[in-house]
Amino acid sequence: MDEKIKGRLVIIGGGEDKSGKCDILKKVTELSGGNKANIAIVTVATQKPKEYGNIYTGLFKKMDISKVNMVNIENRKDANDPNNIKILNEASCVFFYWRGSA
Repeated sequence: MDEKIKGRLVIIGGGEDKSGKCDILKKVTELSGGNKANIAIVTVATQKPKEYGNIYTGLFKKMDISKVNMVNIENRKDANDPNNIKILNEASCVFFYWRGSA
């Protein structure tokens, strides 16, 4: 692969504000194209992928992001699913959600 892809990596250490100003998520949105962003929420390593995916989908939609998709990858088949690959390739932001054992 000779193509170099330039982008940003934003690491959120957890505990971001999901009920107030949502400053960190707003910054993620800004870096991803503002209200024209195309956000893919990838839930991994959580026992409640749809629940947490829906939380973040709702938060980004409240910020007027119209293109928000959830990608739940539980196994190799999900990882190779053509629809999931398309969503990830078209995204301006791939937002990984991970929840440890807490």
